[in-house]
Amino acid sequence: MASAGSSLLSDDFKKSNLSGDAGKATFDLYSKIYGKNGLTDISFNTTKGFGAGQVGMTIGAGWWAGSLKTLMKDNFANVGAAPVPSPDGKTNGTIAYTWAWGVNSKSKHQKEAWKFLEWMNSKEAKDGMTAEGNFLLDAFNSISTRQSDLNSAKMQEKLKSDPIIKTFTDALGYAKEEQSPAVGSEVQDILYKQIESMWTDQQTAADALSKAHSQIEAKLGEQ
Repeated sequence: MASAGSSLLSDDFKKSNLSGDAGKATFDLYSKIYGKNGLTDISFNTTKGFGAGQVGMTIGAGWWAGSLKTLMKDNFANVGAAPVPSPDGKTNGTIAYTWAWGVNSKSKHQKEAWKFLEWMNSKEAKDGMTAEGNFLLDAFNSISTRQSDLNSAKMQEKLKSDPIIKTFTDALGYAKEEQSPAVGSEVQDILYKQIESMWTDQQTAADALSKAHSQIEAKLGEQ
């Protein structure tokens, strides 16, 4: 839906956008890719299959490249990346999300922990990157969201030499943040259950979309 120019929910988190053209197009595409008459098999482990050279193309997160490098060794050189395609082939869209560090309220060393996190995420090393920036790049082939890390010579050189990480970095210019209403996890559960029911041929794409739309709106109304 993001690549079709829409979000799952309205900006005020009160309505579902599934009944719109982007929602219908997305469900229709999903019904053609997976399921009884789909182009692929939902019983196949795509993640393992791609790393083993048994799957030719899949959609995955940028940080996956770090694991693939270790798994595929020399064969990783054959891996490429491209933006998520849009229905009309003319627009770009995807979802961006991140993680955050925190200190548990029950920690016996909260002050020291916060000092450590501050150092790891703000203190620049000799290469101009933070310890967190270097960790993400070296371990996951992923980028830090800190501007100083992005502007560092090390990262700029990486962007020039690594087309995979550049593809994901370029997406920051048009990606939309993942929507997180108070009932966000329940909304996702509803959506996934209806999609899986469609994939397993228990209902049509139109019925799955209709049920997901109405159930999500009902859940949003409980906020």
